[in-house]
Amino acid sequence: MSTDSPAAGRWQGIAYGIGMVVLFGLYMPAAKAWLQDVPPLWTSAVLYGSAGVTLALVQSARRLAGWQSAEHGPLRREDLPTLLLGALCGCTASPLLLLGLGHVSGTVGALLGNLEGVFTLLIAVLLGETLNRREVTGAAFILAGGVALSFNSQGGGATEWIGIVAIAASCLAWAVDNMTTLRLSGRDPLSLMASKGFVAGTLSACAALGAGQAPPQAASLVAAAAIGAGCWAASMVCFAMAMRHLGAARVGSMLALAPFVGALGSIVGLGERPTAAILVAGVLMAVGAYWLAVGHLAHSAPQSASDKVTSSGKKPISA
Repeated sequence: MSTDSPAAGRWQGIAYGIGMVVLFGLYMPAAKAWLQDVPPLWTSAVLYGSAGVTLALVQSARRLAGWQSAEHGPLRREDLPTLLLGALCGCTASPLLLLGLGHVSGTVGALLGNLEGVFTLLIAVLLGETLNRREVTGAAFILAGGVALSFNSQGGGATEWIGIVAIAASCLAWAVDNMTTLRLSGRDPLSLMASKGFVAGTLSACAALGAGQAPPQAASLVAAAAIGAGCWAASMVCFAMAMRHLGAARVGSMLALAPFVGALGSIVGLGERPTAAILVAGVLMAVGAYWLAVGHLAHSAPQSASDKVTSSGKKPISA
């Protein structure tokens, strides 16, 4: 049997998707373990810069091998404002995330990552897109999980609230970044993310120098570069390959598992013990992630007008 059969391609896509979820999910506990002592702006600069370099190398290797996507075009000059907005949101989100992880556990931080999907949906509705009832249900469960996490108490008091708010703000910034990526979805994904990595890394480095932050020591620099190349760049390569075999809807649904991989990594790798509030939040967010995934998949199938919600709260008028 040929390895190019639809079944073989589907299994390859699933393998790439699993790699994407694991690598992306493990970013949170890795950052909690190794990047807490690195100035946030320099961390953002090294993370994005190393990811940009890695993806550029992968893109060059792909060109040398003669494999180019016929479905995606190169970046154009008119894409620059959207690219800059996404990079600015990205280099804002990363320091906020690191600030938040300094005040909450890696498990809480990972679970709060589910808010990124909710904020992405809310922004999409404000821009006039439609949601089906499954997505609304999923968003409600995830928000309920966020409320449950606010009752988590490990002696941090107000500092835990600082962490929760900071991570929620980082999720909002990444949600805006997601919408800019969606606007550039016709462009080659590796070229897009490599360019965004270079731009966000440069902006973060300039901000770090302007703020007078001292550059990180060699060991911290290597750790940040390894996380950027491994968790970010490698997950984006897996993302692009999974998209090729499975399509956007299925890959987007698989990404909903990443925060739970991060939570599990924090429990196993960092030795954290989940509290009752974390367990309740995990269950609520898992239910919410399921409904978001089902709703996301439903977008690839025809929907009735009664199953959609728009920014006006009214049913869309069918043609």
